[in-house]
Amino acid sequence: MRRYWTIICLFFMAGAQGQHRDVSLERMQEVYEEVKTPFKYGLVIAPDSGRLADCPSVFKQGKSWYMTYIVFDGRGYETWLAKSSDLLQWTNLGRLLSFSDSTGSEWDVHQKAGYIALQDPKWGGSYKLNKFNGKYWMSYIGGKERGYETGVLSIGMANTSRDITKPHEWQRLPAPVLKAADADVRWWENKKLYKSSVIWDEKKTPVTRL
Repeated sequence: MRRYWTIICLFFMAGAQGQHRDVSLERMQEVYEEVKTPFKYGLVIAPDSGRLADCPSVFKQGKSWYMTYIVFDGRGYETWLAKSSDLLQWTNLGRLLSFSDSTGSEWDVHQKAGYIALQDPKWGGSYKLNKFNGKYWMSYIGGKERGYETGVLSIGMANTSRDITKPHEWQRLPAPVLKAADADVRWWENKKLYKSSVIWDEKKTPVTRL
């Protein structure tokens, strides 16, 4: 699926820069045949009764696979970690971003929905997470209101220099890095901000703003 979405993204980038490139039906069929997923195995992560799981992010470390995913329990989102040797049988390990036990003054006290950042984007590659400034990184949706995606939702960044295969609280920046109230937001992001994906463009490819 990753290569398919890469082609779609490149198509829109080319359009934004005034370039037009046709992709043949034969090439699109080749991509589909490579990335299609005909086998369905059902639920691999099932939280306790009263909780819901969503938004898995899978990466590889050593010989094992790891998944970050978010859990909703009625109060808000937390981010958890699971481990697998075959991508089918998963063991829950613990939390990475938890609710804050405070008076609620923090901007993300009740919502911390995380998504891994800087993963090797190569199709069939290592699927490892890369470090920046000696740390692993994760973007996340944060908010201070209780409930299902209520109130102001912004995007924050968290990082860790510790073992990413062990559950522990990642360190969060004190303020969000992107907000719906920012001066340069577009119409589709001026209410709430949701899931984000952070990739490392080491070539610093120029992109024309849409």
